[in-house]
Amino acid sequence: MSFSSKPRRNSRETLPERLRRLGERLRDYRRQRGWTQRALSARARIRTQRISRIENGRSEPSILEVVRLASVYETSLEELLLGAPLPRRAPEGLLARDLQAIVEFGQPQDLAAVARVVELVSDGLRALHLRSTTS
Repeated sequence: MSFSSKPRRNSRETLPERLRRLGERLRDYRRQRGWTQRALSARARIRTQRISRIENGRSEPSILEVVRLASVYETSLEELLLGAPLPRRAPEGLLARDLQAIVEFGQPQDLAAVARVVELVSDGLRALHLRSTTS
């Protein structure tokens, strides 16, 4: 699988098909860097057996694992999960696109984490707005 391929969004694609494609993409990222699963395991702090299961499409990665892998590979969550970045409109949309990727590919418990992040960002923006209007 190539990183330059556009993400395929097929609503009929099954979870096992999605996991297989994600695993292939993750394996490609690792191999392009010349890393073994053991080397990736040490960098990402994810067990080698777990990396193998994810790369083979037998296990769905948790949000923490996805975030760690994106960090180790120095890429965005959307590129890691979707295979190619979504069209860029403005830098302020980066968080929204990463959250969209998590919602689309995440596990049920990840949705609660996304909701909490959105709530915290919203609270922070509200506080900034209040400060700017009272100054």
